[in-house]
Amino acid sequence: MLASEIFAAIVGARHVHTDARTCAYFSRDIFFWDPAETVVAVVAPADAAQVAAVLAATAEVGTPVTVRGGGMSYTGGYVPTAPGTVMIDLRRLNRVREINEVDQYVAVEAGASWESVTAALTNTGLRTSISGPYSGSVSTVGGALSQGVVDEMTGVLALEVALANGSLVRTGSAARHDHPSPFFRNFGPDLTGLFIGDGGTLGVKTAATLALEPVPVAKQHASFAFETFPAITRAMIGCSRLRLPSRIMGLDPKKSQNAPRVGFKSAIETVAKVALASNKLSGGLRDAFSMAAAGRNFMEGVKWSLHITAEGASEAAADAAIDAYRAACLLEGREIPNLLPIALGAKPFSVRGFLGPQGERWVPTNAVLPPSRAEEASAKVLEFFAARRERMQAHGIWESYMLGARPGFVLIEPSFYWPDEVSALHLDHLDAATAARFKNHGASLDARRCVLEMRRDLIELFASLGAAHVQLARAYRYQSRLDPATQQLWHRVRDALDPDRRLNRTNLDG
Repeated sequence: MLASEIFAAIVGARHVHTDARTCAYFSRDIFFWDPAETVVAVVAPADAAQVAAVLAATAEVGTPVTVRGGGMSYTGGYVPTAPGTVMIDLRRLNRVREINEVDQYVAVEAGASWESVTAALTNTGLRTSISGPYSGSVSTVGGALSQGVVDEMTGVLALEVALANGSLVRTGSAARHDHPSPFFRNFGPDLTGLFIGDGGTLGVKTAATLALEPVPVAKQHASFAFETFPAITRAMIGCSRLRLPSRIMGLDPKKSQNAPRVGFKSAIETVAKVALASNKLSGGLRDAFSMAAAGRNFMEGVKWSLHITAEGASEAAADAAIDAYRAACLLEGREIPNLLPIALGAKPFSVRGFLGPQGERWVPTNAVLPPSRAEEASAKVLEFFAARRERMQAHGIWESYMLGARPGFVLIEPSFYWPDEVSALHLDHLDAATAARFKNHGASLDARRCVLEMRRDLIELFASLGAAHVQLARAYRYQSRLDPATQQLWHRVRDALDPDRRLNRTNLDG
């Protein structure tokens, strides 16, 4: 094990932590408890050079390394699996290095949160072409690019990566030794793509350059209610095939009812009050906004719901897009007040949803499906939970769904909720009043074991339906799903960049 003095000489003594409490805190994510190993040190570099120096120091003696950004992983993405592991905490690498409005890119350090990047772009008229996750108030750019998000990654133009041996490399046109500029990703082989979704196994991302696009001139919002899971799935398939600029989110009956009270509550109430003050609402829409402003449930009676924001370079383009979505959704749905997508646009980031309404523990399981398999998957998932209902009820376990549609795929993401202790990591990201309500929840080991087992079974069900996944880490199988030749290629790539398998060593090993 490396002496902490070596790290202190690199990053400063106050940025090296070896006490048991800190090491235990950083060894758990928001789902995994009691890891078999605990990191022996948490080291927080200030810049890319310090990250590279820490990796070079660990390479000399073969120390295992795990890397953490905002800590929002629920798939064991940074949980240590080997004795003597050192954690690199990237949160000090949080600067926006450059906003280039002419070449339309923003260069940011890997520890910057998505919310901070969005804030930095205020008043530029530009936004990143890749959307951050809902947890973007905490989760970082580097974490999302390593673990994956349900969005197109073509908006990542270049990366700066510290390799396991301590060397610092760049990708895309930024890799040139003469006149480097990160404006073009496809300069030679796509090395940028190599490091995206790698779970931090091929290197430590220290910075990324993201493409910018003009904030759309016009947006239109619409929401629809459906009676059944298959019905909303068919609507999402229709929406996916339109391939129009949009943001689409589906909610099951529980989330439809909980949205005004949990997660989106403050955004909904704020947007509703602003809209009411404008005096531009009438009839049923004004009634719904009045209910929301008062903190009441404007989604009463809604079962499955789909919320769409259509964008365009003109009002006419946005109108045409939302009309196309409306036609797809009204085949089996009915239109309802569109407050929720408006609120999501106004406040896109929140981590309150990482616990249930009463502080229940939460873990999602995502499935990215071809549209041709999505309706079958919805039926199979309903059967899956129906077959386990009695056991779930015995442990106080319930499920809920987040859904989505993009060009070429449909997202089905069931989540498990159950009564259990709330971790310090959760409490740190809750407001004081909410944390006080939940901090004394007791442990429920039987329910926890039941969730672990059912989640593994659900992942296998999705695998049988041909699903892909994001945020693979240790929860989803990757290398064992590959055909033999591709699996061998993956091992060769990994061996070339990290021959001792020191970086996030068990990620993608399933």
